[in-house]
Amino acid sequence: MSDSRDPSTHLSPFLSSLIPRLKSREVVIDFRGFEYMNSATVSPLINFVKSLNAEGIPTSLLFDPTVSWQKINAQCMRAIARTLPHVQVP
Repeated sequence: MSDSRDPSTHLSPFLSSLIPRLKSREVVIDFRGFEYMNSATVSPLINFVKSLNAEGIPTSLLFDPTVSWQKINAQCMRAIARTLPHVQVP
């Protein structure tokens, strides 16, 4: 669950630190087990996904379309992924 008002304070440094270790790997970010993620959490995740794409790291984002907040985020991320050649939202 993520309901922080400013999650980027903690998430961004942590996620950025992962990028060097993820090079030459395939990344799957699976949101299906999340109970809840507020809209403020989306921005640092989008930045992380864009950074992965910039490094050429193949990335898949998984959402549960039966959960309303996940369905909305999946639609948003799918639209963004159209411009990111190394990112897919099946």
